[in-house]
Amino acid sequence: MMAIGVIAPDVRAQEAPFVKQNGHAEGMIRRVRQSLGAVPAVAFGIDLPNGIRSGIFLATYVILEWVSFIHEYKGVPITPWNPGLGVVFALMVFGGSSYGILLFAGVILAEILVLKSKLEWSIILSIAAIIAVGYGVVASVLRKHSRIDTGLNHLSDVLVLLFAGISGAVIVALMLSMLLLTNAEIDFGDIFVTFVPLLVGDAIGIAVMTPLTLRLILNSGGSPLRFSRTLVPEILLYVLFITVALWVIIGAETVNGFKFFYLLFLPVVVAAVRHGLDGACVSLAFSQIALVGVLHIHSYDARAFTEFQTLMFALTATGLIVGVVVSERQNSDRLAREAEMRLKERESEAAQAARFNLVSGMASALIHEINQPMTAARALARSAQHILRAPGGDLSRADINLTTMIAQIDHAGGVVRR
Repeated sequence: MMAIGVIAPDVRAQEAPFVKQNGHAEGMIRRVRQSLGAVPAVAFGIDLPNGIRSGIFLATYVILEWVSFIHEYKGVPITPWNPGLGVVFALMVFGGSSYGILLFAGVILAEILVLKSKLEWSIILSIAAIIAVGYGVVASVLRKHSRIDTGLNHLSDVLVLLFAGISGAVIVALMLSMLLLTNAEIDFGDIFVTFVPLLVGDAIGIAVMTPLTLRLILNSGGSPLRFSRTLVPEILLYVLFITVALWVIIGAETVNGFKFFYLLFLPVVVAAVRHGLDGACVSLAFSQIALVGVLHIHSYDARAFTEFQTLMFALTATGLIVGVVVSERQNSDRLAREAEMRLKERESEAAQAARFNLVSGMASALIHEINQPMTAARALARSAQHILRAPGGDLSRADINLTTMIAQIDHAGGVVRR
């Protein structure tokens, strides 16, 4: 039970992962994190809405474990596909490693309800602790040391996530194999039989489901792809092409089936080029589910599953890399357009300020031109008034002043007309 204490600190006390985006994106991530809530509050029943959300993720994990439970070896599930882990691992990367307690509980529930495990309780708890602590540590490293952008907006973030998924899968698969070997659940010769499917299953589960879940969390207000009338036929075309490709792959013999696996690259790469990382995530998820379903229907054994899933991992890495590169280009173009718009706005403001300065200067000059003759006219009028009031005033001089005053007023009128 010490494992639970390791992975259950308050998620709000953890340092938020660095987001290489603008302030709007960072604010959106903060709001989503608050909506997800903290696991310790759920554990003690303090916050009912948070408990409901955590229960949804826990139920999703158990359901996906039920869907992916196809093969077992000496009571150990070895189907090389673990989508439930990918979903919960995304939550751990986004919200904190304390969500590993959901993974711990999910593994126990899956062992009891789905796998109908006959293992001893000590082994079941040890398996759950190894998985929860192992991936909790990986998630903590991603958040605190790698400073991963949970939006996966950069190629480095995708590469770090894939590397972390593989590293965690290797460590957990090795520890589980050693645990089962130590408790005599498997023989030494069975290590390779159990280790490789566990490794491939966890790695492909994280590679396919974690990016998709992260994108869904960040786009919680809507779908990752913006649907439109033109997008629906495109999606149907992708579905048709993937279906035909799987029919060709499964319809051929085993060797040729692997040979034709490259057909699945076309729809995934096209979707990634067209819609960036979101298109890659959705197309990869559909391809993975369709592939597993077809292999299960045709009763392929765990070895064939592992071989196909290894190829699927290569397809997943390719699709994610192409998708994130396209998304980076789209984001760069968008930022360039926004910068250009801001530059045009600044230029417009500068031009408007220049026009204002010009008008202000013209107004000052106009006032000066009008003020000078009006001041002279006022002085001439006062002089004429003084002459006329004085006894024996010089009328000719008053007449000259009045004539000059009229000329000054006419000059001011001419300035206004110009």
